[in-house]
Amino acid sequence: MDFLNPWWRGRLEEDPQLAKWAESPVRWIPKWVYEVDLTPFSLHFLLGPRQVGKTTALKLLIKRLVEEGRDPRSIFYYSCELVSDHRELAEVLREVAKLKERWGVASALIILDEVTYPREWYRALKFFIDQGFFKNDVIIASGSVSMYAKREVETFPGRRGRGRDYVLYPLSFAAFAKLAGVPEGADPAAWRSKLAELLELYLDCGGMPTSVISCLTGRGADSQTWQIFISSLSFDLARLGRSEAYVKRLLRAVLRTAPSPVSLSALAKEAELTSHKIAFTYLNLLEGLYILKQLFWVNPYTLEESFKKPRKIHLQDPAMYSAFARWVGVDPPGAEVRLEAAVATHLARKYRVGYWRDGREIDVIIPELKAGIEVKIGRAGAGGRVGLVKYRELSLPDAAEYLFGEVP
Repeated sequence: MDFLNPWWRGRLEEDPQLAKWAESPVRWIPKWVYEVDLTPFSLHFLLGPRQVGKTTALKLLIKRLVEEGRDPRSIFYYSCELVSDHRELAEVLREVAKLKERWGVASALIILDEVTYPREWYRALKFFIDQGFFKNDVIIASGSVSMYAKREVETFPGRRGRGRDYVLYPLSFAAFAKLAGVPEGADPAAWRSKLAELLELYLDCGGMPTSVISCLTGRGADSQTWQIFISSLSFDLARLGRSEAYVKRLLRAVLRTAPSPVSLSALAKEAELTSHKIAFTYLNLLEGLYILKQLFWVNPYTLEESFKKPRKIHLQDPAMYSAFARWVGVDPPGAEVRLEAAVATHLARKYRVGYWRDGREIDVIIPELKAGIEVKIGRAGAGGRVGLVKYRELSLPDAAEYLFGEVP
């Protein structure tokens, strides 16, 4: 285990992820590194799409703590890709417990990276928690969102202490713009032209680390990121025992119909699926894997959702449109589709969001705020009010200001 924890020897710089991060021409520290609660006892889960930077974020947390003066031997990191099942994971946890005792560590940070790799991983972790081995510690277990699709996180009722779920999303537009030189706290109106230019770039590149670095160093959208999306989804589907053929048909239908609202029956027909129930099941699966986001119809007079009416379906990252369009053999949607999706999915990171259409349309409704957004790729109007919802229209430059200055 010592080779995975070079900070025990005072050699933090020897960690390969930290070395790669330090050498990158574009680098950032996710907010999560400073926001995670390190009060024991806690069992946290760090979730997110594959290759979104979870391992790097974990290593940056370790770097922060060591540099702040925490005893390096109270921080245990293990990559669970090295073990095959819960028995082998139990041996790792037993070794952690022994080292804690040998070194007199009263409270440890234990990081289990890619914890979903070992079969039935939760059995080992539950046992050691139940036996009180880690009652004064903080455990962070990272993994793909397939652990939620398989309902494995639900096997820890009453065993998580102060723990919570954290999601590491692709880089937001605001963070992307700051990396591109827009100052923190800048007045968006003063940077309107630059922000609009950067939003056009972001709608091609998205927020995955490899693509962000490629775009901000002048190499443009990164086809490697497209392959990451495809291979990661294929891997998760195989682990979950779900049909890749159904997913490809469904994504083809989503790309062809976006951004119009579509019923489950119409989507199933477009995807050549035998039942709307299959469409329902696979839409929820893809949402659980952070591939897409469903927006349901919201009554602007009552702010209640209707799950029977047609729904809007957006992909979670702009680069996914190019990646999955190539995968399923259709033309990728244009900038207006990606712009609406970017606004909707950014807001969905914090709020419950929906849409409304009844002759007129509001692309995104935030019931909690009684607010709405209508996205226009060209010139925008003044907005208005429908029922309880006051909405505004946003052109691309308006959306750039909004995503930089107002969206968390």
